[in-house]
Amino acid sequence: RPPSPPADGPAAGAPAPPGPEGFFARAMAAAGGGSSNATTRIAFLDAALGRGPAPLGKDDAVVLALDADAGETERSLGGELALRRNVAGPWALANGFFDARGRMRTRTDVLLVRGEEVSLEVPLLGAEGLYGLLDREGLDDYGGFLLVDLADESILDVGVDAGYGKRIHLDEGMAQVEEDGPFRYVLFLSVDPGNATLTYRTAGGGADKTVHLHPDEVFFEAPRARPAGSLDVEVLERPLFADGPAPLVLTGDKVRHISSDEGAFVKAHGAYGVPAPPSVAGVRPYLALDAPQGLLIASAEGEAPVVVPGGERLAAYLDHLGVDDRERVCVAQLDFGRPPVDVAVGATSIKGAMPFDEFYIADDGGLHDDFGDFTRTMFLVGDEQGVFTTRVAYGDGAVDYRNVFCNNGIYVVERLGHDDQPTREAP
Repeated sequence: RPPSPPADGPAAGAPAPPGPEGFFARAMAAAGGGSSNATTRIAFLDAALGRGPAPLGKDDAVVLALDADAGETERSLGGELALRRNVAGPWALANGFFDARGRMRTRTDVLLVRGEEVSLEVPLLGAEGLYGLLDREGLDDYGGFLLVDLADESILDVGVDAGYGKRIHLDEGMAQVEEDGPFRYVLFLSVDPGNATLTYRTAGGGADKTVHLHPDEVFFEAPRARPAGSLDVEVLERPLFADGPAPLVLTGDKVRHISSDEGAFVKAHGAYGVPAPPSVAGVRPYLALDAPQGLLIASAEGEAPVVVPGGERLAAYLDHLGVDDRERVCVAQLDFGRPPVDVAVGATSIKGAMPFDEFYIADDGGLHDDFGDFTRTMFLVGDEQGVFTTRVAYGDGAVDYRNVFCNNGIYVVERLGHDDQPTREAP
């Protein structure tokens, strides 16, 4: 069981507040100052099973670390924190954790919406009370905790595909209640760490969200439901030797939303109408493409076409990356809509820090080992189940946050930095 962090900072091994060379400071300096266009106000609640939640004390310190490898931290005193960023797209989702004395480290996804102020309440549970509950239930303290706030009444229930020791229901005062009675929170105990899919049951069907669960932490979720819809997408493939991409022609059963088994309607060569199931705020739409070059997962946000590598180009990429068996690694291809000025990547698996390789493509089309001024594409290669937490800064001070989940056999194509593209699905 990990020690509680001190009141004036995070636990040992966590990042210290950044100096002038921190990630966000570098991005702002590159932009000549910059400004924020998105604010999320976070209220921290003192919570204990059977008591609370209540406002945190004025002298209680909370440290938010958005990513350990990039050293981007914020400190709160008095139970509130305003996180301000200049997001590059319509919205961004940053993963971070909170540390406070005597309370379990709590991780959550922080939604930042351009032009809006978002509010988020995060209950911080006492470590002693949670481990005491495990003892009373006769559960092993291996794993983590998952706490879901179902305040959105359109969400009826939640499930997780990871193994866990026990599920309990809590009312608004966080007192344990019977499973067949009314409840506000669902708390999963001794949850297996690693990538997991949360499925929210709504009147319109199931809404999925992928998260990465850490041992000895609480992962907190406060979902807001979004209705089902459809995606009108153009899918292109970029050949190895050609001036531009060409339509990727597939039958409808080969194109689907990643969270659905329903195939697409073919509208034209390379153009598809894709049924999209219900979702929750902060979940981006992804396509699963069963293409001749193998299974490709591609983000489908915005109105611009989805562009994936053609067969020969993909083979050339994998050869340069030293990948001779796609089933043994995961590969993420991050395409930048404009040149970035700084890139930070963290990688985590159930074993802790996840080793990975990174390569870049510049304007000259060549593959490079280092990030440069003319970088247009970044590759991340890992061989464990985990998550890449990426942040990309641009010359105007805008920043992209993207969590890319790594599972062996998966090739993911992400689009970043397309500031002028509206989102297909509201956050």
